[in-house]
Amino acid sequence: MSIVPSPDGGTRFNYLTDLAAPAPDDIWAVGYYGDDASLINPLIEHWNGTQWSLVLTPDLAGAGWLISISAASATDIWAAGWRGLIVHWDGTRWSRVPSPGTGLRAYLFGVAAISASDVWVSGEYFQNGLHKP
Repeated sequence: MSIVPSPDGGTRFNYLTDLAAPAPDDIWAVGYYGDDASLINPLIEHWNGTQWSLVLTPDLAGAGWLISISAASATDIWAAGWRGLIVHWDGTRWSRVPSPGTGLRAYLFGVAAISASDVWVSGEYFQNGLHKP
């Protein structure tokens, strides 16, 4: 085992929380980064078999953090996280997917991409001061 450096998204903190590996030269990592405590951004990195690189997602700035990632194939990858954030990789770019749990009080802790038409997310949200699964 060895430590392989990866690029930082932010200047204050950078956390990777999960990995998905459709192939040995196609590995994705997700998490979150920030430059200050008030703005947390999704962090997506890709391993091409040689090195890690940041995958920029300007349309997700300030959207929160990603916690889990799963790959049905190299062109069908899903990630989910805080604020009900769900994103999808179609082989070309990451895009945000509408979520019924979108909001400050929704947390998606797991995603499982079984196939292109069978993707599951799990988590919790708060409603009227109560946790709901």
